[in-house]
Amino acid sequence: MTDALQAAPPDTTTTAKKPTKTAKKPTKPVGTNVVTLRQLCTELKIDSTLARIKLRSAMGDAKNFPALAKHKKGASWEWKKGDAAIKEVRAVLKD
Repeated sequence: MTDALQAAPPDTTTTAKKPTKTAKKPTKPVGTNVVTLRQLCTELKIDSTLARIKLRSAMGDAKNFPALAKHKKGASWEWKKGDAAIKEVRAVLKD
């Protein structure tokens, strides 16, 4: 009689673990001749999300920021060292 009173094993289909979100995507290796927005944000101690918002608004001001106005929508925020756009980016982010 004790065998009949034992509980059935738990159903494993209802207690299955849900897939967890993975960590951030690994960043692609950046060459030594490239300056990224992340590097500039770290240097200037500002949030990268806020920096992208400021840069997008400055892209529309071709008169004051001609190098930034050439940035293509959807392209990554990185420039070759010595590019004129880096000076403009720093100017926009400092404001």
